[in-house]
Amino acid sequence: MRNLSLTLALAALLAAGFTSIGVAQDLVLYFNFEEGSGDTAMDGSGNGNHGTLMNGVARTSGPMGGAVQFDGADDFIDAGNSDMFQIANNVTLEAWVNSEDAGPTQFACGTPFDDGAEWDDPWVGQQIGVRGGAMATWVSIAGVDREYDSGSIESGVWTHIAFTFDGDTAISYVNGVEVANNGDRDGETTYGGSPSFVVGVRSKEAMGEFFKGAIDEVALWNGVRTPEQIQADMGGIEPGGAVEPESKLATTWGNLKRDR
Repeated sequence: MRNLSLTLALAALLAAGFTSIGVAQDLVLYFNFEEGSGDTAMDGSGNGNHGTLMNGVARTSGPMGGAVQFDGADDFIDAGNSDMFQIANNVTLEAWVNSEDAGPTQFACGTPFDDGAEWDDPWVGQQIGVRGGAMATWVSIAGVDREYDSGSIESGVWTHIAFTFDGDTAISYVNGVEVANNGDRDGETTYGGSPSFVVGVRSKEAMGEFFKGAIDEVALWNGVRTPEQIQADMGGIEPGGAVEPESKLATTWGNLKRDR
């Protein structure tokens, strides 16, 4: 009888439009950079994927509070090479970025194809950044490097960028608005070895194309976020929201900040 009651209760929740974010869309990594000092970026996802600030990454302020500042020369953040970062498809990658010069190619965050020192194809995994005054997206699909430049990124302006890939369609968002939709990309993202998730650089070993400017609210999801969810994420992410009604996805930043 108890099992029947639980089953009916679950059915009622699903009928009411509840979404299991903790299961359907796992938050793999989340840096909000609120530590204020120190050489560690704490992972708010609960997975322990903490990042190490390398070569003098500085602390600064961002749209959500604390942020990190990169000199564009040699500093970056290394979050380690957990297998959790090698997401084949159904992925979302997002961050707030403020590039001092949005012209040159600059990697903001993501997981490269590998950590190797060579730049041989394929060399990307799933990464986002800026290039030519636009959002840049790099993804290796079925062993083929794909690169997309879309939307508009202004130098010296905080801008939210996000990327999703479901195994068929790669979508890019700038400030919560879809700016590119590349379909017919059937296949999985491929990786070589055990690459590390990095912030502010192309990869740990094949260094270059460092980010020059500030970055905040870096998040990696094992799941495709909807446009509405990405817009809500722009106001801050609440880790651990295992079950939430869809109507609550657009929670205000004031509530998120209060609950942190």
